[in-house]
Amino acid sequence: MKQAVGVWAARIDDLDERFETGLALLSEEERIRAAGMRPPASREWALTRCGLRLLLGHLLGLEPHLILLDAPRNRQPQLKTSLWPPEISVSHSGGLAAYAVASASVRVGVDVERLRPVRAPLRLAKRNFAPAEAEAVASAPARQAAAVFLETWTRKEAVAKATGLGLRLPLDSFLVAAPPQLPEVLQAPRTTPLRRWQLLPLQTPDDYVGTIAIASPRRRFAPEPPSLGVSGAAPSPLFRLELGRSSAAWGQPPDRAPVRA
Repeated sequence: MKQAVGVWAARIDDLDERFETGLALLSEEERIRAAGMRPPASREWALTRCGLRLLLGHLLGLEPHLILLDAPRNRQPQLKTSLWPPEISVSHSGGLAAYAVASASVRVGVDVERLRPVRAPLRLAKRNFAPAEAEAVASAPARQAAAVFLETWTRKEAVAKATGLGLRLPLDSFLVAAPPQLPEVLQAPRTTPLRRWQLLPLQTPDDYVGTIAIASPRRRFAPEPPSLGVSGAAPSPLFRLELGRSSAAWGQPPDRAPVRA
């Protein structure tokens, strides 16, 4: 069976226009969870879930309100019932939602971050990252330190999500290549010993950075969306995010690329 991965995104404001009564799509558990968040985080989280139902409904040929999701806290959302149980990962930041969907044999994690000022990025890096990753933040020019931190964070969190543990996995327990290198898992998490890892940058809007992490039992995957025969583009306001180049595709020497500032 061909392994496949697809990534989509949507602007939160566009989702708000699409789902004027978005909370009606959410389960009671999700509504309770959203009510416990402070605005605007609650709105962004709830609309991100609405967008996920829109996407999965498109891939499964169902109306969004028929998509039933498990919403375990601090874990990736999962379809409750499906003949096609895909791997799903979701992220949102600063008005943008991102969704990764993969065939069931592939573990996937996606993370996006809006480029923004970060208070004390080096201190945060030393607290959360492995020493070599923190050194990349320390070595960056002052005006680029926040961007290096945020882009490294997307690589770290994408990997953590793909393990299934999310941020319960200590971020300093594995190692990724930090900017200016392109994404690569240098030391894999011990929780996934029999899988091959690949990190790919996402071609996000200019004011964002994003990474997808793929842990596969096979050597290659197809950078195309999994499908059940549904054709055509995803419904508005969803749009595809193209995958960029990996710096070390299965052991090749890493390339160099300028960090986005």
